[in-house]
Amino acid sequence: MKANVFNLNPPITIKNLLKESTKALKSSSNSPRLDVEILLSFFLNEDRSWLYTHLNEFLNTDLEPFKNLLKRRINGEPISYIIGYKEFWKDKFLVNRHTLIPRPETELIVENTLIWCNKNRIKNPVILDLGTGSGNIALSILRELKDAYAFCLDISFDALILAKTNAKRLGVEKRVNFFLSNWFSCIKEKPFFDVIVTNPPYVEEKDIDELDITVKKFEPKEALFAGEDGLLEIKNILSTLPFYIKSPMLFMSEIGFKQGKEVLKFLEKIKQQYKIDFSYNILKDLAGLDRVIKLEFN
Repeated sequence: MKANVFNLNPPITIKNLLKESTKALKSSSNSPRLDVEILLSFFLNEDRSWLYTHLNEFLNTDLEPFKNLLKRRINGEPISYIIGYKEFWKDKFLVNRHTLIPRPETELIVENTLIWCNKNRIKNPVILDLGTGSGNIALSILRELKDAYAFCLDISFDALILAKTNAKRLGVEKRVNFFLSNWFSCIKEKPFFDVIVTNPPYVEEKDIDELDITVKKFEPKEALFAGEDGLLEIKNILSTLPFYIKSPMLFMSEIGFKQGKEVLKFLEKIKQQYKIDFSYNILKDLAGLDRVIKLEFN
């Protein structure tokens, strides 16, 4: 089947190209038809809906570039890295192999930040995004809150370059600054931020074999793994958080779906150690799994 698609040459109808390409992807993708439609749309610079209104149209263009895209997908490379972007919240974010691919469940952080800022009538909210990656969390918030300002930190210089490019594309570059930093390391210990958000590494090292090949082979390991129990980085962040508390303030972090109880235990230790009070709860994703820890300082 794979040989057939790579031997196909123009002229060929869009319908037949979709059919044969889907066959080629069946053994390496859980959604071969969707993947092929996305790749062909990208190749032709047309919407997916356009394909269905032109199924019987013959393609007479050189198909080698499309075949190369297909080969990359057969090799396990994520669609988002192949086409160079991922949709998140209400926008498209440029992504590359220096950043994690934004996931839909991370939108919980954006959604609840907006709710909290509106509920508490926060004027000119200042957002800190730890480990910003492509900038998808902070920049999505800035797009919604026109009076907000953000500081985006990351340990990867390449990730910051990409996030800065996304900020410019989305028209919010004048309301955000980017810093090379290992979590809070470049920030003075001072209450300053209204909202602190993060999507830190939280995968247990022993779970590497359970990850999909598209993740473990292509996405940056430093953005995935966090020690034997996956809690190393979130504990580092929570241990430093007390030095930046103001009232009111919101903190949210994505966590692994099995980590809720351990994170809550650690929060109780933080409360006792620093003699501070705050409310917290765990937000669940659409699958009903623990996904985000939410702290409110009043």
